[in-house]
Amino acid sequence: MKKAFVLIILILLVLCTDSTNIRVRIATGSFIQLHGNNMKVRAKGKSERVISGNISVSSASNGITVFYGEERDDVQSVTVKGSNIRIKGNYYSGQVKILKYKGKISAIQKLDLEEYVAGVVPGEMPVSWNTEALKAQAILARTFGYYHILKKRSVFDLGSTTNYQIYKGNVNIPANITRIVKETESIVATYKDYPIVIFYHSTCGGYTESSENLWGKGFPYLSTVECTHCMDSPRYEWEYSLTMDDFTEVINKSCDMDAPFIKDIGHSGKSKAGRVKKLIFQGPYGEVCSMSGKDFRALMGANKLKSLFITGIELDGYNVIFSGRGYGHGVGMCQYGANRLAELGHGHKYILEFYFRGIELKKTSQLKK
Repeated sequence: MKKAFVLIILILLVLCTDSTNIRVRIATGSFIQLHGNNMKVRAKGKSERVISGNISVSSASNGITVFYGEERDDVQSVTVKGSNIRIKGNYYSGQVKILKYKGKISAIQKLDLEEYVAGVVPGEMPVSWNTEALKAQAILARTFGYYHILKKRSVFDLGSTTNYQIYKGNVNIPANITRIVKETESIVATYKDYPIVIFYHSTCGGYTESSENLWGKGFPYLSTVECTHCMDSPRYEWEYSLTMDDFTEVINKSCDMDAPFIKDIGHSGKSKAGRVKKLIFQGPYGEVCSMSGKDFRALMGANKLKSLFITGIELDGYNVIFSGRGYGHGVGMCQYGANRLAELGHGHKYILEFYFRGIELKKTSQLKK
């Protein structure tokens, strides 16, 4: 009787565990190489192999070709399991499936959502920052992942680059990050019982940006917020300069103009937060070109023109000099601001509700599937 009771308790614990798997595309290209020891490799339709060393996968006309030294398999997919699999300099533990998707080879790791969150936080925020800021980051990382799981895509849920959020593997996670993820386990940010669309950035420069102003699609929880907490960021104020010749060449090519130089740069309106919506470039002989601020920043390079919070533009005849504030698109949580709020004694709930107005923090088990 006692054994039966213990068994029932164990079954209930398993059933109550809020465990969710996520599929992350960790690499893509025409060729992918894996390295590890005692990797269990099962090519579709073939017997399992145990491989130590390198496995190479390339595209084939009807799928993929898997190379194990001098041996090979032509198959549709291959699954690799191991505790320390290296792919493109990053290390992964668990299961990685490799297949052909839209003409390219894709490596897709399937893992628990909490493991994924632990792998994202160190890639998106310094692990030495205040615990409450890291907790806020963990909740946003989980919210982002869970939001994409609910999309129910056929092959993978999301990628691992800045187009999604940075994930570089689930091996050697710092102890404080493991603890923080455990303490916020399964908590996501929601609006009307659904995971919110989350964004975050390094430094807002004084005001976060409305998603509607930047991308044309507004969310009630992604409005402009005044933030005076990121002034210690090294990118709170910045300057970017390039020669007039280089700048003119870029603008001429992008705008299909032939101006000998750019005579003037203006803008057509700024958002409520102060970010430039559209820039206008004029040559000396009536040449005119305009482009959205978003397109212009992409053209210049987001690491060079650090934000659209442009406070000054100087043309001295030889150089073009932009000055501004902040780093990133400015939507959602300001990470430097979040860390400062944490240092002032505010908890992760306060931080998230400061940047995302009207949200609620809930367990994934409480949400509609």
